Amino acid sequence: MTLPCIALFLFLATLPESVPPPDLPAQGQQAFDKQDYSQAEQIFGKLVAQDPHDYYSRFYLGLTQTALHKDAEAIEQFRETLKLKPGLKSE
Repeated sequence: MTLPCIALFLFLATLPESVPPPDLPAQGQQAFDKQDYSQAEQIFGKLVAQDPHDYYSRFYLGLTQTALHKDAEAIEQFRETLKLKPGLKSE
């Protein structure tokens, strides 16, 4: 084994067994707040694909698509959001 391989092995041995996944909802919110709507759409789209019942991500996907002038897609996300969380319209 070469020295760089040994160093890499020792480094990897010190890492925790499981590295927590990135906080995608927070990353999506940050992208939205920075008006990086294409990035926000990718993140919220991924979250919705992972969990179709995630009304928060659906709502922000709709907001993001509105900002991108994808009105038909945004309307569908808002409809699905209200199906998942009917009380949201009165909160």
